[in-house]
Amino acid sequence: MLRLRDPQESLWDELLPAQARTLSAELTAVDACLADDRFFEPYRQRFHSLIGRPTVPVETYLRLMYLKHRYRLGYEMLVREVTDSLHWRRFCHLALDAPVPHPTTLSKLTRKYGPDVVHDLNRLLVQHAREQKLVRCRKLRVDTTVVQAPIDYPTDIGLLADSARVVTRTVRRLQAAGVAVRTAFRSRARSIKRALAAVGRSLRQLELTTQVMAQARMRIRGETTIPDRLVSIFDPEARPIRRGKLSVKTEFGYKALLAETEDRVITHYEVHVGNPNDSGLLAPALKGHTQTVMRTPRVVATDRGFGSKDNEALLRKAEVSQISLPYKGRLSAARVAHERQRWFRRQQHWRSGQEATISLGSRKYEWRCSRLRGRDGADTWIGFGILTYNLDRMVTIRATR
Repeated sequence: MLRLRDPQESLWDELLPAQARTLSAELTAVDACLADDRFFEPYRQRFHSLIGRPTVPVETYLRLMYLKHRYRLGYEMLVREVTDSLHWRRFCHLALDAPVPHPTTLSKLTRKYGPDVVHDLNRLLVQHAREQKLVRCRKLRVDTTVVQAPIDYPTDIGLLADSARVVTRTVRRLQAAGVAVRTAFRSRARSIKRALAAVGRSLRQLELTTQVMAQARMRIRGETTIPDRLVSIFDPEARPIRRGKLSVKTEFGYKALLAETEDRVITHYEVHVGNPNDSGLLAPALKGHTQTVMRTPRVVATDRGFGSKDNEALLRKAEVSQISLPYKGRLSAARVAHERQRWFRRQQHWRSGQEATISLGSRKYEWRCSRLRGRDGADTWIGFGILTYNLDRMVTIRATR
C-alpha cells in the first residue's frame, strides 16, 4: 500500500529544545522544495494501491535518497547516521520513536520505483524552479560522459572465473535447499520452489558463460574485434566505450547525455547502452529540454561531436538564435570564418564550462560510477545524483539572489 506521508506525529518531538528542532539553511530549503505535492504524482500514478503492507512514506524516502547522494553514503551508513541524528530525523519527517527504514527496504524500493519515476522527479523539479524564477533557461549546452558500471576491468580469464564461481554458488544453494540429497521423505514444497527459481537464474547465467567461452575461443584464434562483446556476467548490458582520453583509453559502462542551462541546472538527461554517435543525440536533448521548461533556448552550444549540417538545420527550424556547433574535419574558408566570429567563440568558451559541472557531479554526486547494475540501474543512480545536484543548485541560486 502506497503511503505518501506519515500522518502520525510524536509528542516527543515537541519536548526537544529549539536548537534540536531547527534545520540548517540548506536542509530547510530542500525540505520546503520537496514539500510540493507535485513530487508525489509519479508515485501515485504508477504505484497507487490500497492493499498490501504500507510502504515507506514517499516524503521520507525522497529525503533519505537526497541525503544518500548528497553525502555519498551507502544504505547501511545512511540508516545509521539518520538514526543517530536528530536534525536528519526531522528533515526526513521521522519521529523520535519511529524506526528508520531498513537498508534492504530502501534498496528494494529504489529498484521497484525505477528510472522513469526519477526522470519525472527531475522534470518536475526544473518546472518548480521555473515557476519560482530561479532559472532562466535561455541558453543550452549539451555534452556526454560515461557512467561506469560496477564491474572490475574485464578479461576473458576473469569472466570465465566469474562464470565458474556463479555456477558453483548456484549448485551449493541448490544443495542447501535439499535438491539431489538422498534423505528420508518430507515435504520440501517451499525449498523446491526456491530451488526452481535458482535453476532459472543459473540457466540464464550459463547462457552468458557460453558466450564468454565463445569469446575466449575467438581471442585464441587471434580475432581482436568482437561485436557486442560481453564484459561482465553480472552486468551484461555494460559496454566498452572509447572516448579518446589519454588517461583512460577504454571505460566500461553506459553513455550519459546531459543538457544544462546558463544557471548550471540539468534540465534533461539520458543513459544509453554502448557508445552511440553524439550527432544523433542532439535532437532528443533539445526535445526533452523544451518539454521540461516549455520554451526554446535562444543559444545552443555543443562540442564537435554534435556538429553537423543536420543538427544545425534542426536548430534553425526550432528558431534558435545563436547556434554554436563546430564542425569536424577539414573546413571550408567560409566555415572557418563563421566559427571565428566573436559570438561563436564566446559561446564555445561558455560551453566548455560544462566539463566543470561533469567533474563536480562525478566527484561530489557520484555520477562517475553507478552502484546499481544494468542500464535501468545506471539510469536510476545518475537520476538521483542529478536530482540532488539540482536541489543544491537551487539552494545556492536562492541564497545569492
